[in-house]
Formats: sequence, C-alpha cells, structure tokens
Amino acid sequence: MNSIKRILFVLGYITFVGPPRALEMSQSENRHAGELAGKPIWIALLAEAMLRGVTLVLLAVVAETVLGNFWYNWLHIDLMIGVIIMAGSGHMIAYYLFLLYPNSRAQAPRHRAYRLVRNLCYALLPGLPVAAGILLFDGLKPAPEASVQFIVSTYTAIYIFCLVLGLFEALRARRRPLGVGLAG
Repeated sequence: MNSIKRILFVLGYITFVGPPRALEMSQSENRHAGELAGKPIWIALLAEAMLRGVTLVLLAVVAETVLGNFWYNWLHIDLMIGVIIMAGSGHMIAYYLFLLYPNSRAQAPRHRAYRLVRNLCYALLPGLPVAAGILLFDGLKPAPEASVQFIVSTYTAIYIFCLVLGLFEALRARRRPLGVGLAG
C-alpha cells in the first residue's frame, strides 16, 4: 500500500495535481543550510515550479518518442501539457498568495480563497483524459469522424461540472486544506 501511495504522490507531484511542497523544501533547506537557506519562500516555490514544469515537459518528450509524432499530435498532448502546467501554476500562485504570503487577514477566509482558486484550477484537468480517450478511439477508426466541436463541448461540459462541484466544496468545507504543509 505504501508503494501505491508513493507512486500516486510522485505522479500527482509531477503533474501539478499534488499540492506544492515549497514550505517543506524551504524548512529543510534552512535546517540543513542548503542552497535555498535564508531565501524567501517564493524562491523555493519558483524553484519547485521550474522543477515540476521541466519534469512534465520531459515526460511529454518521452511520450512523443514512445507514441510517435502522429499520435502525439493527434492526441494534442502538447495542448494537454499546457493546460496541466497552467492549472498547476494557478494552484501554486494561490498556494503562495493565500497560504504562505504573510498578511494579517484571518486564516479561515484565506483557506477558503485558496481552496476556491485551487478547485477552479483543478476543474481544468478531468476533461483531459476524456478528450484523449475520444481522440484515441476516433484515431483508431478507419475513418475518424469526431469533430473538434464535439471534443471541445465534451471537455467544456466536464469542466463546468467539475467547476460547480469545486465551488460547492470550497464553500462548504470547514477544515483547513490538507496536504499543503501548514502547521496546525
């Protein structure tokens, strides 16, 4: 079970789905007098974002090599990677602004604002595998027939559905966000 958790953590981390670890990274660097010791937290967050982004782009290059140019382009993997990076970047910015950036506002509204922006960003992701599946199924047919409009409409419907769920969750949740490295 632990190995499955580790695999899911790494997969979520690389694909920007998992929350940033900049706070833990900064604290560890300070404890061990690392390269980021004494630097502002946004430097650690920027370093983490670059590492995650480069790793995701490297995976896209590997996917292009494995799948071949035709399937890579047919499945619009470059566009999907761009959406993932955009969603992950929005999540990291919300993480910094609402959870790490020092200010005097109350914790509960900051946690709610973080959760809201995080969910808006995450709503972009569930439609990607569905769109890829439609494209894959369509590409395997002798005469592909799925229109761009159908794929965009399907993706948009999934996005709106997940957006509504995310808004509902952000407004109803009472506890502080889990997995973001914040103390009590």
